[in-house]
Amino acid sequence: MEYNKLAIKTVPQAEELISSILMDFGAKGVEIQGGEIPDVSGFDYICEDEFKTDDFSVAAYFLNDEGFADVYAGIRSAVLQAQTDNPEMEFGALSFSVDTLCEEDWANAWKKYFKPQKVSDFVVIKPTWEAYTPAQDETVIEIDPGMAFGTGTHETTKMCIRMLEEFQEPGSSVLDVGCGSGILSIAAGKLGAGSILGLDLDPVAVEVARENVARNGLADKTQIIASDITQGVPKNRKFDIVLANIIADVIIRLSENIREYMKMPGVMICSGIIQERLDDVLTALEAAGLKTIKIEHLGEWCAVAVKNKR
Repeated sequence: MEYNKLAIKTVPQAEELISSILMDFGAKGVEIQGGEIPDVSGFDYICEDEFKTDDFSVAAYFLNDEGFADVYAGIRSAVLQAQTDNPEMEFGALSFSVDTLCEEDWANAWKKYFKPQKVSDFVVIKPTWEAYTPAQDETVIEIDPGMAFGTGTHETTKMCIRMLEEFQEPGSSVLDVGCGSGILSIAAGKLGAGSILGLDLDPVAVEVARENVARNGLADKTQIIASDITQGVPKNRKFDIVLANIIADVIIRLSENIREYMKMPGVMICSGIIQERLDDVLTALEAAGLKTIKIEHLGEWCAVAVKNKR
């Protein structure tokens, strides 16, 4: 089976919008290359030449079949229309390229970019194929994203994990909405959560997350299910912590009924929010009865922690 990697050269400010367009056309996730050099203090695993700040791109993979030409044309048209509709936003070069890969190449092409990284005070994320000796106070999450997306090294994931360290109490129940490859569910478990429920619409992500949960010894207290946002959550189940590392529009949609699944007082940690959409997200969360207790910024991205109001 062959896949087409459609890459769009742009700038970090347009990452969320272009990612959303790609997913609207059927992408299961996106691959980010270039941009800011990650925080790799204490590590010598990452080659900085692979993270050019002037060569930022957002890419996604699509089946190489008779329908791809229409998908490509639709994505190109939608991105250019978005540029017209948002004259205040930087979009960069907006050059489009397509490379054809076999399935094995797709699953392995990005691996040269995924190296062990300390993402918070205590948590290190490492791929299964890399060796790493942790310091005494470090917790290691071992991940193989397979053909799902999510390596844990993105700014949005880092902020979520840092907020988990701050707000999660021992024994907490955790709901991870849009769990991807399972990184945040695993982080919650490693940081002492009592039970975790991860949700993802993509069946590939569900399978990969289950494998990663088992690999990290957390299968006994973690359940991963296929669900469109919270549709698969039992109505009578409530959580101390809700995680939503997705995009602004989905967080806004999620805010409409998320309090039904939050204990009192519960904390919701939201990330995947580009700076330009922060006010929209805050407005929706406040309107839903959630009080903002912390906002963090990293690069072009924001994360928000809110508490269920009494």
